[in-house]
Amino acid sequence: MSRRVLVVDDNPNNRLTIELLLEEFEVEILSAENGEQALAITKEKAPDLILMDLMMPVMDGIEATRQIREFSSRVMIVAVTALDDEGSKEQMLRFGAEDYLRKPIDPEIFTRRVHNYLELIELRASKGQAANEAAANLFDDRVFYHVSLFHVRKKEALAEFWEHFLARRPSDAEGLSDCVRVIYALGSWLLKSGHFFRIVAEENEENLFLTLVGVESVAPTVIRNILLKHYPGGLYKIEGDHLSFRLKKSAEALLPSSGGKPTQTKQLSENETTVLRMSHSDKISAAEYVEMTPIGIMDKIEALEELEDKIDLAIIEFENHPSPKTLAAIGEELSAYNAVIDAMFEFQHLAFAIGSLIGFLGRLDEASLDEKKCKKLVSLLSNVLADLSTWRKTIFIEQSTSDIHYLDSSLLSSCLQIEMIFEQKKIEEGEDDDDDIEFF
Repeated sequence: MSRRVLVVDDNPNNRLTIELLLEEFEVEILSAENGEQALAITKEKAPDLILMDLMMPVMDGIEATRQIREFSSRVMIVAVTALDDEGSKEQMLRFGAEDYLRKPIDPEIFTRRVHNYLELIELRASKGQAANEAAANLFDDRVFYHVSLFHVRKKEALAEFWEHFLARRPSDAEGLSDCVRVIYALGSWLLKSGHFFRIVAEENEENLFLTLVGVESVAPTVIRNILLKHYPGGLYKIEGDHLSFRLKKSAEALLPSSGGKPTQTKQLSENETTVLRMSHSDKISAAEYVEMTPIGIMDKIEALEELEDKIDLAIIEFENHPSPKTLAAIGEELSAYNAVIDAMFEFQHLAFAIGSLIGFLGRLDEASLDEKKCKKLVSLLSNVLADLSTWRKTIFIEQSTSDIHYLDSSLLSSCLQIEMIFEQKKIEEGEDDDDDIEFF
């Protein structure tokens, strides 16, 4: 049965990136430009998985998630968020999102996550019932009498564990999403190795305790290395065949653990992180900005349309004859375009984004330009150009936006996305013992 995946994002470049990455899965891809369209499509098409952007016009992802949960508890909703958009991510999890993906999207992590999301969706459809019995964690025996116990002999039980904590109940413990994900991955590996185990959930007023009973087949040093790499902020204890996690309960702290850096193949520079996190508290409308911009600068702005045509032709030439030389021609035209933007103080962050893309294009060599990646590069560069053209018209011709900085972080995310398409690497594994453990 082919599953349906709905991609919700107002930025066509972001939608294209996700849709290209989804092509390796046998799924029907649906798309929406805002939360209102997502609602309509969900009611009509009943997607199995929704990848929901947060900040969108008409209706944002938070409100769309809240309304979807009013009529559908079945669909899996995953928030797609900027690196530090913690407040919005908190609301998404509160209103029904089960997990989150960070922008810019790492292709390898995205593929692993989607594989597991689709697997979970399939397992949910055929999940059975689990029994209950008493158990104890390694942290504290002062727990409520209520205990949730999952006998894990097949993946359906893991799927029920995931659903219980991330779909059915509100996220009331710090780092719950990260902890459930690492338990799911460890559990999958144990099952693959032929080992059955139990997951026990206990709690008191201050903490939630999640315990795996039956991990003696994995050396404690291996478990510690795995957790250091994939769950660095987690509190845990290992003793005998028990592995216990302690998660602090808080009605306000609904976010995944921030103890470690997000796993990415590309580390962001301080400037890149600053732009992605940047918010301008004093918004300037396009009309206000144009009115106070010197005539000399406005004359240069008029030249941008001609430069856009030259960039477009350079992209077409690269598409027909991919090589470092034709790629360098794109970089040269983008540099001329960026020189105009860089001359305007208010758009230094936009200029930085374009500059980072130009620098990356200049580093690509012949060996990097395989046919599949070149095809993606052409599509993504075309969308970057379309964004810039719309930005020029919106601000300097139509003067229709209330915030001239609306493109800054989105464009940098798109530029970084292009780099990740080319620079993705296999995530380094720790010891040989955990080579088969797939984390997502």
